[in-house]
Amino acid sequence: MVELASKKKCSDKQINGISLIPVLKGKKLKKRDLFLHRSYEDQNAAIIDGDWKLIKYRSGKLQLYNIKNDIGETTNLITVYPRIVKRMLLRLEDWQEKATPRELLSSNCDL
Repeated sequence: MVELASKKKCSDKQINGISLIPVLKGKKLKKRDLFLHRSYEDQNAAIIDGDWKLIKYRSGKLQLYNIKNDIGETTNLITVYPRIVKRMLLRLEDWQEKATPRELLSSNCDL
């Protein structure tokens, strides 16, 4: 949206995203992971990678769903696919570290 409004590509490294202009021109976006952050309640962050969605809670709880086969997210597959959990959790935690401002990482703020 920044690029659309300013007619310039966004160079701000704090904005984590891609240009949607290709979609508006009828093109498809390249496959990529989708990361979500929630700063309230217990649910903290999630990653969607293709058919898989991993949810991480502040309490330490994890949930894994195959969102293609279980659109309602009713069957937690956390114990069935430990390799997928490990791979996705590493990527999610890496993203959280990069996306969280340093001031918040070093403070006692509730992220």
